[in-house]
This record gives sequence, C-alpha cells and structure tokens, in this order.
Amino acid sequence: MRDYRLKEIDLSSRIQLAQKMQDPSRQWGEVTELSRRYQVSRKFLYQLKWKATEALQEALAPKKPGPKEKRKELDVDQTVLKRSILTLATAIPGSIRGIQVSLKEIFGVHCSLGFISETLQQAAAKARKMLDQMVPSAAVLGELDEIFHNHRPCLTVLDGRSLMLLYLSAHDRRDSTNWGVSLLDLDDRGIKFHDMVFDGAKGIKKGIEEAQLEVMVSRDLFHLLRDGLEVERSLEREAYSRIREVQQLEKEGDEKKVLVALRKEQEAIERYDLFLWLRREIRSALEPWKGDYSLNSAQEAGDVLEAAAELMEEMGDGQIRWYAGRLRRYQEELLRPLRRLHEELSPYREGLDEEWERLIIWAYVHREELGIKAGEGFPKHLEEVVEGYWRVLDGFHRSTSLVESLNSWIRPHIVVHRGMPGWLGPLLQLYWNHHIFPRGKRRGRSPVQIAGCNEVLRWSEVLDRLVGEGEAKAA
Repeated sequence: MRDYRLKEIDLSSRIQLAQKMQDPSRQWGEVTELSRRYQVSRKFLYQLKWKATEALQEALAPKKPGPKEKRKELDVDQTVLKRSILTLATAIPGSIRGIQVSLKEIFGVHCSLGFISETLQQAAAKARKMLDQMVPSAAVLGELDEIFHNHRPCLTVLDGRSLMLLYLSAHDRRDSTNWGVSLLDLDDRGIKFHDMVFDGAKGIKKGIEEAQLEVMVSRDLFHLLRDGLEVERSLEREAYSRIREVQQLEKEGDEKKVLVALRKEQEAIERYDLFLWLRREIRSALEPWKGDYSLNSAQEAGDVLEAAAELMEEMGDGQIRWYAGRLRRYQEELLRPLRRLHEELSPYREGLDEEWERLIIWAYVHREELGIKAGEGFPKHLEEVVEGYWRVLDGFHRSTSLVESLNSWIRPHIVVHRGMPGWLGPLLQLYWNHHIFPRGKRRGRSPVQIAGCNEVLRWSEVLDRLVGEGEAKAA
C-alpha cells in the first residue's frame, strides 16, 4: 500500500482529480485507472471527492442577507501576548506588574513576570539592531537635553526637522565623557548634524567639545524666553499687589499713605509694561525675518539686545538686572543662527531685488496655506533661487522646545520604572520613530518617514519583527 504514496500530488493535480471524481458521467473502472496512473489509493480519491463536495456546499450555500457579521472571537497565542506586552510597555506608561494585570483582565491569560521581562529584553536586543540601521537621509537639526530620575541622567537627542528620536540612554553621571562618547556613537552610525542646540548644560557642552564634531553649536532661545516669562509674571503679580494695596488704603481713608501707594503702584505698572515691551522687542529681533518679510540681520539684532540690556539695568529691579546679565552673557550664542542664516543665503541674494526676496520669504511662511512647493509659481530664472532660500530657511534652528516636549512624554515611563531599565530606551525610541502623527503639519507620517530613512515600517510591521524570532515559552 505504501507504493501508492510514493508520488507527491500537487494542488493542480488534486483539483483535476476532484473534478473527475465529481463528474456524474464518470465511466465504470475510471477510479481504478486514476489510482493506477497517479499511484494513489482509491480511498484517497473518494476522500478527495468528499472534501471537494463539502467545500463547494460551504461556498455555494445561501447566506444570510446583509453585511457579514464580524467575528467577535480573538485567538490569543504567544504572538498576540508578546505584541500586547510591547505595545503596553511603550504606548502607555506602565510597570511590568501593570502589564501582567492588564493581560489578565483583557485576555484572561496569566503571564509570569519572568515571561514579560524576558519578552521585553529579547525585543530590546532586536530593537537596538534595527535602530543602528536607521539613518536620516539629510543632516539633522540636533536638539540635546537631559532628563533625570533619582539623580541619574538620561540623554535625549532629537532631530528638530523630522522629530526622529536619535538617542535615548541613561548613564550614571552627566559628564563630558559619557555625552561625548554618545555623540561619537551617533557619528559612527552615519548620522550627520546640521547644527546642535542645547540649554546650556555644562555636561552636554563639554561632551560636544570633546567629541570634536565639526558642527555649529548654539544655546537655545526657548529657555531665555521662558526665563523672561517668569520675570514678567513676577512683575505682573507685584503690579496687581500694588493695585490691591491702594484699594485697601482708599477704604481706610489715609490720604498720605494712599499717595505713597499710588506712586509705587504707578512705578510697578510702568516697570511691568516696559519689561513686557522689551521682551517682545528681543523676541522680534531674534526672528529670521521682520514683519514685512525682510531678513533680520545679526548686527541689528545685536544692537537691540544691547539696548534692551542697558534699559533693563537702569530699571533698578534685581530680577530684571539678572535677566539683562543673561542677555549679555549669551548674546553671541543667540546671534549665531542669524549669522549662519545670512552666510548660507549669501550665494542666492547676489543680484536679487529686495521685493523678490520678501515675496520668497512670504511664500515660504504661507506655503502650507498656498499648497505650493519650492519654486512653484515663480519665474523660471528664480526657481533655483527659491529652492535654495527655502532649503536654508528649513535649516534655521535655535530652540530645544521639541526635545523638551518629548521628554514630557518620556518622563512618566521613567517614573513608573523608577529609572531607565536597559530594555526601555530602545523600545521607546523604536515606538516613537514609527508612530504616526495624528495631527499637525506632520499628520499621517512617522518620524522615520519624514527623515527619509531607507526602510519605513508601520508599528505593526515593527512588532512582527520584534516577536517573529526566538519565541520564548510562557511560564
């Protein structure tokens, strides 16, 4: 009998045999002939007939009218559990024990803490290999910042253009060696920086210097504006306090005290108004273009900063003088992006009329509303100039507000785990780089897609790779 099984029957042959077995005009003795020709048993042929009959009946039987009812059952296997573990660990801040409880309540499956931990560690090892292959196609606008938990620092490096998370790792100390080596690791991966902006942290500054990367480094504008806002709020509170004091004294009827309080009230209001105006002037001076869309120059901005610092020092308030000192101390670093902007635009500005330049900048500012690309709608001889202008303006960078916002997403994860476990950094970095932005100008795209990486995957495809090999047994 085993001779009947010597020859493998492929799918097309099975279909032909099933058709012949279903044929009602089949002649007597034909089954025996088919058995001999294909070297299979008669039992096999009749089983093939019955299977084909059942399949046809299932496919052709009348169905209930209307849309097909959605299946409500979910097959929970190890792959589903592992995908759930990785998603719960990255998309939602939660501890390993919290993941265990979630799996029990959602799927009714108990997973040991060891199985969950092993799954995360195995996935993190694969994530590191995947991250090493992710290199943006263009030079990145580097934003560097530190985040702390229990005095342990974690360095975050972000691309300000695509919001791609380039580096996320914890260290024992925030010294120049750790940060310098981290930056050299990025350089070895082939990641090139257009510039680097940081908040003035000494460890990061020395790390950049020791790495000796040929890139422009500047202090960010975000923290300077935030410090100015704190001073502004303090002056506002003082002004309102003086107003309430005058109102109280007027109720008491002491005219001499009211006159003194009125003078102090006026001084507080004038001090607040003057500082508010100076702060706005500083902000406008450091913008790449003015209100009429003409370029700001570093020389004009420097004059504004110097004049503002002098006026602030003359105001006599301690916190305002402190802010004026910061303006003077970091003036050169604040003006550095403007100087670089003019240097990079100089080849395109030669012989260009000022009106055309303003129109080019205006079109760049309103490009989303106009729905145009660089050079579109301009004369042929200006298309290359417009493309150059827009490319340079895209690279104008002087803030760390994006990486500060990203750290607010990372912090809950660090708090839950009381630090940064070895598996957490790679998984968070991988998830962030592949998640789709739900709104804003990057809506519908992921950071790796915007950065122009060689391979762009969806998060579901990333999960397939993380859990597709080296399956572990649930405890």
